[in-house]
Amino acid sequence: MILPAKNSPIGDDNDLLVAVANGNSPALEALYLKYHRRLARFVSRVTPRYEIIEEIINDTFMTVWESAKEFRKASQVSTWILGIAYRTALNSLRRQKNHSDVRSLDDYLSKRSIRSVQPKSMNG
Repeated sequence: MILPAKNSPIGDDNDLLVAVANGNSPALEALYLKYHRRLARFVSRVTPRYEIIEEIINDTFMTVWESAKEFRKASQVSTWILGIAYRTALNSLRRQKNHSDVRSLDDYLSKRSIRSVQPKSMNG
């Protein structure tokens, strides 16, 4: 786990991402600390395995580090990071396809949306 640096930058997500784009690793640490729990919850819907969850999160932040200069502010930083995590999780699913403890994200989302739109029983 990455611990915050003593001189970790304070600022909004856009400022942090600009700093990451300029090679500021404490800014990446700040984003990591801010989004780790949220990403872990999101990715845990795909796999219950802690080591795979952490691998996906670490790969997500490697992509953030490598792609920060490409962020165009067309979306919020949080949306951009979650999109990266989503694509990273899908790629992980493709690699882990034969493992029984990894669920399809599409299956999860389709079951969730189907349940949310099913009408309640007329008797209930």
